[in-house]
Amino acid sequence: MRGHTLVFLVLAVAIAVAAPARPTASPAPAATTRPAPALPPAKPFPGTVVGDILTFRLRGASGIVYHPTRKTLFVADDWGDVYEMDLAGKRLDGGKPAGFVDSEGLTVNPATGLIYMVTEGTDSIIEIDPETLKRRRTFTIPRTVKGAVVLARSQPGLEGITFKPDPKHPEGGTFFVCNQGPLTSTNDIAAVFEVAAPLKTGGDKDGEAKIVRYFRPGTDDLAGLHYDAARGRLYVITGDHHQLLEVTPAGKVLAVYTMPVEAAGDQEGITFDAGDGVYVPLDGGGVTKMTWKRPAPTTQPAGAPGGAKGDE
Repeated sequence: MRGHTLVFLVLAVAIAVAAPARPTASPAPAATTRPAPALPPAKPFPGTVVGDILTFRLRGASGIVYHPTRKTLFVADDWGDVYEMDLAGKRLDGGKPAGFVDSEGLTVNPATGLIYMVTEGTDSIIEIDPETLKRRRTFTIPRTVKGAVVLARSQPGLEGITFKPDPKHPEGGTFFVCNQGPLTSTNDIAAVFEVAAPLKTGGDKDGEAKIVRYFRPGTDDLAGLHYDAARGRLYVITGDHHQLLEVTPAGKVLAVYTMPVEAAGDQEGITFDAGDGVYVPLDGGGVTKMTWKRPAPTTQPAGAPGGAKGDE
């Protein structure tokens, strides 16, 4: 038996040597997404809830902004309509506003008084006349940075927008927009994008915006933005997580607040008035007002560094 075994072993080795080698499988490509930074521990929102102030029917609020010149609020609904109301929630515009497609967050340029709306799916910024509530110009936001897709053509998509004035900027300032993409996505990232649009240099025509930089705040379902120029802070509100993040313009998360239950019903945005008022539109149609006496920061943070094309 030992002789037969030896013969079998020799034959097996010969066959193995003669057989062509099987190709090895290529390793799976490594993920390109950087890990999101860890958030500070959440603490209760330090303000006081006033309640729902809306006095007219709204078919699902999608964005809101305080207008510093008119001393009023502008709110958008899920059907693309924009309404003006006072700080008590009373509607002020005279008729049904013109509708826009996939309307989401609202902001205002305090230097001109013009309103800007970010749209979902089409990824654009629409300039609106506050007097007529009609469109003036549209700026398209690119979906790529350095050739890589960062904003997929999907819904949910861009949800919030805010304007950061800068008298030294050739356009008078830049926008911040937030994407509601999943935290683990590599081509539809949960991030805040700084965007420059040809507000001054583009004349009266539609134009192309440019992504200057972006940062990932460390959470997803980003639903709304507000830039507090007096304190140099960016506030990012989330939907499903019911949190409010206080962030520097460069992207450092300074604090995380848990929203009170009265303002935690699928919140769609956030804005502050000139005093202590905070307003949160809800997907169900209400607008919750809160008061929050915000202390001035001990140090004024520097603005976001220009020219950076990715995470800082």
